[in-house]
Amino acid sequence: MMEHKELFEQWLITQFGPDHLRGLSFDVKNGYSSQTINAMWIGFNAGIELTNKI
Repeated sequence: MMEHKELFEQWLITQFGPDHLRGLSFDVKNGYSSQTINAMWIGFNAGIELTNKI
């Protein structure tokens, strides 16, 4: 999943603008510091996994 982190952050900037990444930290164990962004990160990865299995 970590290989998708850069793609997710590019998608996040495209959808919501660069302000959503300012001050945002990422921890390998806990994910993003924002619960909302962390939920999007989990859903983004789930979508990629499902797409790869079809």
